[in-house]
Amino acid sequence: MKDGPSSEVPCPEAIEFYNKYMGGVDHADQMVSLYDINRKFAKWWRKVYYKSLMMAVHNSFILFRETHQKNTTFIQYVVKQLLIAHGRKGVKRKRTRKVGRHSQPCTDLSNVGDHLSKTRQEEGAVASLEEKIEKRTKLLSRMCDFPLCVD
Repeated sequence: MKDGPSSEVPCPEAIEFYNKYMGGVDHADQMVSLYDINRKFAKWWRKVYYKSLMMAVHNSFILFRETHQKNTTFIQYVVKQLLIAHGRKGVKRKRTRKVGRHSQPCTDLSNVGDHLSKTRQEEGAVASLEEKIEKRTKLLSRMCDFPLCVD
């Protein structure tokens, strides 16, 4: 700060007028800036659109505050009015859970008679040829490399 002499400068008329009448604009800008969308848009008109939308929401908030004395919050009121106006078209329906297969209980195949089991690393071998049902298994007999079926 300078230590020299100070002198009073008269306030310009435009600034006096602004301070007297335009306080509401500053307040509105301050309130809208709390919820401002700070994004870079490729299209210039989107920024203008969102700023106009936020100003309209702020103006409706002022009108809501003057007319409603209930305990309903402004956000609840806006959501209710939007649902009444547009229906429930955009509301997602509850997803149903898909039911999968239940896993079979594990049976111990470490010792099946004379055939001790071992696991095969490649694609499973066909186990039940006599039943003409193709089943793939990774369990093989250690003695004769014959596929073992869990069933």
